[in-house]
Amino acid sequence: MEQSNFFDRLENWARWARDHHGSVGHCLSIEHRYRSPQVWYPEQPKTEVDGRDAWLVERAMRSIPLDYQKPLAMYWVEFRAKKQSGKIPAEIVGMLSRFLARRYLVVINRAKIPERIRDAEFMVMNRLGIL
Repeated sequence: MEQSNFFDRLENWARWARDHHGSVGHCLSIEHRYRSPQVWYPEQPKTEVDGRDAWLVERAMRSIPLDYQKPLAMYWVEFRAKKQSGKIPAEIVGMLSRFLARRYLVVINRAKIPERIRDAEFMVMNRLGIL
């Protein structure tokens, strides 16, 4: 399996994670069903999520150490949706570093976060048997 196919699998996992981990539930009243009749942005075609493959990637993600898992998950689920490719902007690296330190007590040097994400991708590839 080639690396580009792996990134497609990670993108599939990220779509699955955005749908399944975003909220635990909804309010008990019926307001959660309301959809505004106004169109604020053009609808984009939704890509179907392969749930089985997403769960395999999720299991591989959970098997790597937390200080690798969290930067990779945040990059793919939160930031990759906004910026499709290229170098991670410095402000995102700073936000990621501060969030990890506050939330998970994981302290990573800001300069090492892109390297940590790349290493985590290789760990997940190894867990999935791609390497």
